[in-house]
Amino acid sequence: MSAQLVWKPFYSVGEASLDAQHQQIIGIVNDLLTAVEGGSQRAVVAAVLDRLLRYTITHFKHEERLMQKHGFPAFGLHKATHDRMRQWTTELRNNADQVVAPDLLRFVKDWWVNHIQGQDKDYVPYLKVLVHS
Repeated sequence: MSAQLVWKPFYSVGEASLDAQHQQIIGIVNDLLTAVEGGSQRAVVAAVLDRLLRYTITHFKHEERLMQKHGFPAFGLHKATHDRMRQWTTELRNNADQVVAPDLLRFVKDWWVNHIQGQDKDYVPYLKVLVHS
């Protein structure tokens, strides 16, 4: 079984609501990992994918509002990345019966960790400027 994702302090973007949401997403990804690798029925995997999709949409809306509010100049590019992930997650959920477990889990784990550590860190200075002003 693959290792579960663990929240690490360096994942933090320094904004409590976003960090809490990122932790929640990691928890859902871990639930997906457990369901797929544990041989759960497709209905169970589909239910976890439903949760991931709903939470992805909620999280991205919140994050996008904050980026706009704080004038993040690369908002359009960041939102385009979110749009692709929303679409991919929707397609994944709609085709849950065709999902190949190792590819699914590798992509979801890698995408979320890389996104949080990479692209999400780009807006951190803009949030901090206004938080400390």
